[in-house]
Amino acid sequence: MAANQPFTISFDEHEATAIRVGPHELPERVLAALAPPPYRGAIIVHGGASALGAAAMAPVRAFFAEGLVLLADEYRLLVADGATQTGVARLAGEARAAAGATFPLVGVAPHRHVTYPGGPSPGKERFALNPDHSHFVLVEGGKFGVESEFLVGLLRGAGVPGLALIVNGGQIVLAEVRAQATQRNPIVIVRGSGRVADRLADSTSAERRALPPGARLYVTDIRTPQAFRALALRLLALPAP
Repeated sequence: MAANQPFTISFDEHEATAIRVGPHELPERVLAALAPPPYRGAIIVHGGASALGAAAMAPVRAFFAEGLVLLADEYRLLVADGATQTGVARLAGEARAAAGATFPLVGVAPHRHVTYPGGPSPGKERFALNPDHSHFVLVEGGKFGVESEFLVGLLRGAGVPGLALIVNGGQIVLAEVRAQATQRNPIVIVRGSGRVADRLADSTSAERRALPPGARLYVTDIRTPQAFRALALRLLALPAP
């Protein structure tokens, strides 16, 4: 496989297009190489992985099923997340598959820490890719977090109106939120999803106060996916039906 050339990952139910890139690769170049179907907007999901608690699974799954997935499919949005068969990325993939949705779902993860059919063998430091994603960007580097620069940059690199969606998360997600805030990108925080998202939803928290001045923050509740839909349409400047 030539450097930066897309390749196919064959899962049981479908094939996904993937690419391996360096940590500083320009997102717009990577998207051009992946050639996803046309999209009108982008939502970059920054969310918890293996530390997503059991209590948060059901409400996050419902929020994705009733909010994010239906919105992305109806309006042809590109959605990107953490790629693996854990936590938020797994729930996003499963919700897309359950709905029979076809919008591009791009998983971004460090190549060193993932395994997939035809790729690196499973190991205790490797997590399986979620098979319900349509595309993967596998970033070369040492540890989780090496993919953050690319994931944050993808919001503007997609070349369309976009927003960052914060669901649960730990220290890596918090760093990604700071990076999005520094770029003054719109950030939607899902209150009720737990951990970092809930702390950021609290205007008095240390995490909230530590964000750069002028951060474009919006809070939506995990129990009201329709409210998220209305907010996302406004931020993406897409007309309601």
